[in-house]
Amino acid sequence: MSTLDLIPLIYRTCDVAPPQTLQGMDISPLLENPSACIRDAAFSEIEGRVMVMNDGYKYARYRDGSAELYDRNADPHEVVNLAGNARHAETERELMARLLDHWMDNQTCQATAVGVPQNPLRIALEDEFRNEMRHRGRIHD
Repeated sequence: MSTLDLIPLIYRTCDVAPPQTLQGMDISPLLENPSACIRDAAFSEIEGRVMVMNDGYKYARYRDGSAELYDRNADPHEVVNLAGNARHAETERELMARLLDHWMDNQTCQATAVGVPQNPLRIALEDEFRNEMRHRGRIHD
């Protein structure tokens, strides 16, 4: 599972329909059966780095073009970087393709999220906060 998967659980617990832009998956099967699986890979995006990890491998790609590939079973402490190793080229290509697919899926979700009008309550709260900061002299127009 991913931390993204906690958000749908919160909506479900509060008996509120989650927004369509939500990326997480329902973790209910895990609550009923801890050995169940809802994902075959986990993804991470951190400034200038993307990562995919499955049962066998972890692959990270950096903004500068460098990469890391680790065999999680043979090298659980991630000591031997296999990126660029011809013997692992197919695995590296497959994981890079998974990252690209994940990124493409996220673009659709992010475009939808950005296109959705902001909640009127949020707009009012942000306006109130800006006005208060102006009043205190912390921001200027």
